[in-house]
Formats: sequence, C-alpha cells, structure tokens
Amino acid sequence: MDYRRDCSSLWSIVSIVAALLLWYAVTDGFGLVSSLTLPSPADVVSRAIWLATHTYNGTTLPQNLFASLSVVLIGWMLGVVIGVPLGVLMGWNERIRQYVSPVIELLRPIPPPAWIPFAVLWFGIAPSGRIFVIFISALMPCIINAYGAVVGRDPILVDAARCLGASDKRILRSIVVPTVSSDILAGIRIAIGSAWMTVVAAELVASSAGLGYMLVQAQYAIQPSIVLVSMFIIGLVGGLLSITFRALERRIRGGF
Repeated sequence: MDYRRDCSSLWSIVSIVAALLLWYAVTDGFGLVSSLTLPSPADVVSRAIWLATHTYNGTTLPQNLFASLSVVLIGWMLGVVIGVPLGVLMGWNERIRQYVSPVIELLRPIPPPAWIPFAVLWFGIAPSGRIFVIFISALMPCIINAYGAVVGRDPILVDAARCLGASDKRILRSIVVPTVSSDILAGIRIAIGSAWMTVVAAELVASSAGLGYMLVQAQYAIQPSIVLVSMFIIGLVGGLLSITFRALERRIRGGF
C-alpha cells in the first residue's frame, strides 16, 4: 500500500511539473503565446508577490481572501444547521416528507447562481446577499445526503430497538443518526465545496471585495496575470478546504 501511495504521489508531482514546463515553453520559452493571452509563470509569480504586499483597487489580498472565506463559512454553517436536521426529519417522518419533499424537488434543480439577481435586489452588494446564495448552495447537499442516509437505514436495528421498548426519539438520536453519520458527513463536505464555488460566482456579480471581485476587476483592467493569480488562489483554497474536511470526516468517523 505504501509503495502504491508513493508512486501515486510521484506521478502527481511529475504531472504538475510537466504542466509548468509546457506553460513556460509556450510563453517565455518559445514565445508562442502573447503575454496578454497567457502570462508566463514568472509574470504570475511576480504579480502574486506584488499582490501580497500592495493594495489592489482599495483592498489587499488577505482582505479579499478573508471576505470570501467569511461569507462561505457563515453560509455553509447555516446550510448545515438547517439542512441536516431537515433531511433527517424528512427521512424519518413520512408526514414531514410529504409536506417538504415537493418544495425541495422544485428548488433542487435551480443552480445557486440563479438566486444572485434576487440576492442583489433583497440585500444589494452587502455580504448578506452572498451569504444567502451560499446558504442555498450548501442547503441542498445537506438535505439530500441526510435524507438518503436515514431512508436507507438498517431496518433490523430499528426494529430491534423498538422491541426493547425504545422510543422513536431515542432510536433516531442513539441508533439511526450515528449509524448513517458517514453519509451525512459526506453531504456536509460536498456542501463546503459547493459553497466555495458559489461564492466566486456571486462575487463576479455583486461584491466590493473577495477573490472573485479581484478576478473580475483584473479582467476589466486587462491584467491577465492577476486573473491567473486569483484563479490559482481560488483553486488552492478550495483544495485545502476539501483536504481539511476529508481529514475531519475521517476523524469524526473514527470517533463513532
């Protein structure tokens, strides 16, 4: 297993290095692409260093990063706090499912960015508008995974607990939720990824700070190197969030 893991890590490094070399070759190496079309790696690195120490359009890079992360975490937490219990109750109680499921099925196919115009109308460009859109994007994965997990529970455990005289409330709290926690945690992890992708879309339209805002301002100013810096930071932060929540998921599963 360790040998396979080492080989996988090695090939990952090789693929990244190969992509960087190809990027260098078509830009600084052979000059096949204009710097206005695709900046070179050196240009992107130098611009990233400049952004780390200077203000761009009135905001610094840490301020933009904090603006994006703060609204993502708030909207995601709201989605988890509301979505997980709602999904669990839908999966456990047939009457609640009959009332709520039609609304969920109606709203589920709507992409979260489609709510941006209403967010602008209701909240303007304040962070609360972006939090609302992120909340919508995080809500659905939490509801769907929690609902599917509870519906697919092991009926033998539930029947055995009822035979022993356990109440429905205790069965739900002590048996059902712990046994399906892995699927619920997977929905929570999916929700943070969806939230991060949605905040970038929201900041492209309605914001005064954030990584998406920095990206679109650089686009208007025809500064492709800053556009690429913004894209790389967005990808890096998204990857770190995914790794962090995978680690937390494994740790919580181990606790159960």
